[in-house]
Amino acid sequence: MTDYSAFIAITNHHLLPPDSDTLDFIPGSVSYHRFLAQVEIIAATNVSAIVLREKDLEETVYEALAKDCITLCTHYNKKLILHSFLESAHRLNHPYIQLSLSQLETYRKAGLLSDFAQIGTSVHSVDDVRLAEKLGADYVFAGNIYETECKAGLAGRGLAFLKEVCDNTCLPVYAIGGMTPDRLPGVLEAGAKGACMMSGFMKL
Repeated sequence: MTDYSAFIAITNHHLLPPDSDTLDFIPGSVSYHRFLAQVEIIAATNVSAIVLREKDLEETVYEALAKDCITLCTHYNKKLILHSFLESAHRLNHPYIQLSLSQLETYRKAGLLSDFAQIGTSVHSVDDVRLAEKLGADYVFAGNIYETECKAGLAGRGLAFLKEVCDNTCLPVYAIGGMTPDRLPGVLEAGAKGACMMSGFMKL
């Protein structure tokens, strides 16, 4: 059995099998239930957390999905991190959220983040991670480290970049972009706390 304890899973319903009705991703649809089944498979592993990234959904659909995923993850005693949809997270009284750096800056200035126990953001430079610290982020995702399927053609920044970020922050850093279990040792050696993986988890 693969050890996923140093990984955070990132969801992407577009990576579901191609025969699913992904154009009709709404509560009750085949693809919706297939997605929930995949989240359950992920939650049953020893992954450290799951980020419900589905930020291209309508907020009403995302909120319904988040509610169902919270129920699933609670059953497996697994941390679920919501992504981007601040109002949904507030309505669901959910304590964990992942925001873009610009969202973090905007919402922090507006005083909208006091209810969260843990807030993460993504960084792409040393300046970004310094700003994330200033804005009160609890951890960061740094990338992309390697080229990925979902961002084909965008060259990875590499492990030297990851080490530079880790060397310039006291925050926990998770590498993102092209991550696999085979690449984890290099990521940890660069100083990261762990890694985020999307495709590998959506295809378990």
